[in-house]
Amino acid sequence: MSRKPDNIEFLTNMMQFGPNAIVAQMLIMEAVSRYAAAVARLKPEDLGGMKDGMVSPEAWIACAKEVHAKMENRLGEPST
Repeated sequence: MSRKPDNIEFLTNMMQFGPNAIVAQMLIMEAVSRYAAAVARLKPEDLGGMKDGMVSPEAWIACAKEVHAKMENRLGEPST
């Protein structure tokens, strides 16, 4: 029985192989950028459903802010 790829392997496979790999790279980068920007604008109380989850709302938002900043730097986008 073969193991499932981890998240990095899974994304790498989508972004490097297949007839739409180049477009998949653009789509994934755009999706990450937009989602991180949207989450970065939230307040912890907006994510109340995560309160008792594995990741706290504060940690989720902090991660989104970090990812958003890195994506802006990478893509040369203005801060939102």
